[in-house]
Amino acid sequence: MSVLAIPFGFAVYVYSLWVFVCMVVWVGNYNHLVPQEVAAIVPLFPSMDDSATAPLEEAAIVPALVHDAIPLLAFAITHIIMARRWFKQAMERNIYGDRFERSIFVLVASVCFHWMMATWKPVNNLVVGVPAPLSNLLLLGPFLGCLVVLLSSFNLDHFHLFGLKQSLGLRADLSFSATYFYAVVRHPLMLGFFIAFWSTPMMTYGHLLFAVTTSVFIIFTVYVFEEPDLVKALPVEYPHYQKNVWAFCPLSVGYKPINKKKL
Repeated sequence: MSVLAIPFGFAVYVYSLWVFVCMVVWVGNYNHLVPQEVAAIVPLFPSMDDSATAPLEEAAIVPALVHDAIPLLAFAITHIIMARRWFKQAMERNIYGDRFERSIFVLVASVCFHWMMATWKPVNNLVVGVPAPLSNLLLLGPFLGCLVVLLSSFNLDHFHLFGLKQSLGLRADLSFSATYFYAVVRHPLMLGFFIAFWSTPMMTYGHLLFAVTTSVFIIFTVYVFEEPDLVKALPVEYPHYQKNVWAFCPLSVGYKPINKKKL
């Protein structure tokens, strides 16, 4: 079965990249910028705040928000469960080793996000709007935020993050380092998502639901699961890193590796 890991890993990688591109267009409401020729080849989804959808009647707002919250919660719950070490070990024991585990995780996350974009009901009732010229800058936010996410993934290990290395039977370098984006903020991928999800000149009820839910999910998983796991795995390096580099705000001067001679 391990021979199937390579085509499976590549297929999941291509699919997840397509979902990522769709997310950029969907969150940024960039559909109108996509040429018809490209849209005919690469299927996309209606924008999160689809301008063709009229604001809802007051009585219809809550049911629509509940409808949109279901795939959001499905994404969050599956992500939390499948990212835990005990689940990964169970997957590796029962699904032909570790060459499939990460690709399956990426596949499930991508399917959940695909489902959310495909079934999203825009709730275009306005919460707050931002006037020009700041509104023009906010239009670039989703693109710039997702660019930070993409570049940070290469700073970390892009092909390991998406499961492609594992499917090829390659091992990642898991030694601790903090360079480039990681020298100024501990979680640059999450910072990129914050920028992408909150940057909009017209904050609607639907957009606010998405931004708040994803932000709570990110903060919860980072502080409750991810960072405690990193402290256990790197009991000397990571606490030092935490003291010197902010989690999400890029206000750190620059990370200086710990001097082990002083320990």
